[in-house]
Amino acid sequence: MIEAKIEQLVKRLIEKNENSTIHWDLAPLKKRAFQTYTPNNTIEISEELTSDGEVYRLSLFDGTGAEIESVVDRQLIKHFPVAAMGMKQLYLAARRVSNNVDKQIDEIMSALQ
Repeated sequence: MIEAKIEQLVKRLIEKNENSTIHWDLAPLKKRAFQTYTPNNTIEISEELTSDGEVYRLSLFDGTGAEIESVVDRQLIKHFPVAAMGMKQLYLAARRVSNNVDKQIDEIMSALQ
């Protein structure tokens, strides 16, 4: 079942983020999307604003840039709630890393001393 593998992938990405062993970049030509890379793939986490609230999407691309899989948190919520909730956590962490938020806060704190 692909959803179980997606859940494992989300957990691994969160773990790597917490250990600072992964880097996220703003996705080109997209708003609210961040990408990280492996030798043969691109992983993208994005946030979409809908009338029902935020939707988090995890997309996988092959080496040519073709999308090979895409899943939204709402697809996973019933049977894989950890993965569904983890997608929002992953998006927020990717945004912080991409925008160097820790460094920016340190600079702000230093400037305010």
